[in-house]
Amino acid sequence: MFVAAYGEKAAQEQAKVTGGPLWQKPAAVRDEHAQVVDDEIWMTGIGVTAAGKILDDLDRYLTPLARK
Repeated sequence: MFVAAYGEKAAQEQAKVTGGPLWQKPAAVRDEHAQVVDDEIWMTGIGVTAAGKILDDLDRYLTPLARK
C-alpha cells in the first residue's frame, strides 16, 4: 500500500488517520507493507523524471517482498 498526502492540510489529516485505531486493520499495515511516498513525485510529478523516481520507489519497496 502506498500512501501520499498532497498539501499541508492533507498531511495533517493523514497523520490523524495513520495514528488512529482503524489504520491497523488493513493487512498491508499490519504486515508493515504500507509506505508513505513523496506526494510531489507520486501525485504532481509529470514526465520521465517523475516516472523514473516512482519506479525507483517501487523497486525499493517491492523487491524485498519478492525475495521473501
